[in-house]
Amino acid sequence: MEKNTVILVVDDEWAFRNILNEILTQEGYQVIEAESGRQAVDIFERQQEHINLVLLDVEMPDMNGYEVLEVIKPCCVQRGIKICFVTAKDTREDVMKAISLGISDYITKPSDKEVIVGKVKKMLEPEETNPKKNSNSVMLNIKAEVTGLPLDLEVKITEISPRGLKFKSPVSLKPNAKIPLKSEELKSMLNLTGNLNCYVLSCVRKGEMYLCNSSFDDLDQEILDKINNLCNL
Repeated sequence: MEKNTVILVVDDEWAFRNILNEILTQEGYQVIEAESGRQAVDIFERQQEHINLVLLDVEMPDMNGYEVLEVIKPCCVQRGIKICFVTAKDTREDVMKAISLGISDYITKPSDKEVIVGKVKKMLEPEETNPKKNSNSVMLNIKAEVTGLPLDLEVKITEISPRGLKFKSPVSLKPNAKIPLKSEELKSMLNLTGNLNCYVLSCVRKGEMYLCNSSFDDLDQEILDKINNLCNL
C-alpha cells in the first residue's frame, strides 16, 4: 500500500461510517467522511487529486449513490479513482445494475472486516498486478463505427467483458470521452436495438493504431446478462 492512500467514505449512518473509519484507519489508510451525497460531491470536487477510492452508500435521503456516481464518475475515470458501492441492497439485480454503471466492486451491509479489507486492498492494487484484469472476458475481432464525432471512425473491437470493451482506433481518443459504438455484429450477438455507449478509460499508441480501453455507460440489465453469459460468468 502506498503512503497517504485516501479513501472517501460516504454514508448517512454515523455508526456505519465510524465502523468503516476504524477498520480502514487500522489498515493504515487515511479516511475522509461524508454524511450525505451532497457533502460527498463537495468534498470530492475540492480534494479529488488526493482521493484514491470512494466507498459510496446507495440509499441516502438528499442525493442517492447513483446520483453521486453520475456526478463524480467522469473525473474518477480520468484520474483512475475507484468507486465501490457499500449498501444493504444485495439482490442480483442491484449488483448487476451497479456493475453495469462501471463501479469497481460492491460490498453489502453488513460485511465482516476481512471482506471489507480484502476488497479495498484488491481495488487499490495497480491494474498491471491485478490477476482479475484480463479474466471474465471474450476476445473478439469485430468492426464497429464510432459516431457522434466530427468524423466517423471505424474501429476494431478486440475484447468484451461485463465492464466494457477494448478496441483499436486509427486516432487517439481522449480519456473520459463518451462514445457511441455502432456494430451490426454486436447487435446480432447481443440482440441490441441501438448503439453501445462507452467511456474511454485509456488510449495508448501501438504502432500505427491506438489501443483503447473503455467502460460501459449504463447498460440495460438484459444486455449485461447476455454479456455475462457470453463471458461464462
